[in-house]
Amino acid sequence: MISPVSILYISLLTVYITSKEFKRWTNNYEGHHPGEIALIIWTVLIFALIVSNAYLGSGYHISQEIVSTYLVVVGLFIVSRGSRVIYFRRK
Repeated sequence: MISPVSILYISLLTVYITSKEFKRWTNNYEGHHPGEIALIIWTVLIFALIVSNAYLGSGYHISQEIVSTYLVVVGLFIVSRGSRVIYFRRK
């Protein structure tokens, strides 16, 4: 069940970020989006899973899909942040 949810989440996040950056570059951007907050929540979740994994031992493991989704979220955040920096340098 986690794979389809991860794929859906990544797809929706990609569409959202692409839309946001398109609006920024076409001067239709309206304010800030809480991307940093989402990244902090993801990081706390991953950290909690790592701590749980350490305490529960071999009986528990972190799903590969969750780790992959986290890495994609971080990557998309970095790309979005880079686009923002380039936009403001050009402006």
